[in-house]
Amino acid sequence: MLGLFYKIKILLIMKHLKLVLALGVSVSFLFASCSNEPKLLTEAEITKKVAEATTAKTKEAEAKLDQECTANMEALTNAAVDSILTANAVAK
Repeated sequence: MLGLFYKIKILLIMKHLKLVLALGVSVSFLFASCSNEPKLLTEAEITKKVAEATTAKTKEAEAKLDQECTANMEALTNAAVDSILTANAVAK
């Protein structure tokens, strides 16, 4: 009877030992995977990304301004012509 008790106790200890070892291995992998530092950009890569972003924004702004200029050109031209004609009429 006492021998059966010790066998059960040993089985429970082994079961707990396996769980503790599995937990230890899992935690070790967790820390190992989190210890990698992210790759930082070099100065050349940063310069390239800034240049690309600036070029894209410049092209967007140019397209928008060209569109606004085309839409308003006739009105601006008429206003300038009227102003010149009015100035000439007053001067005579």
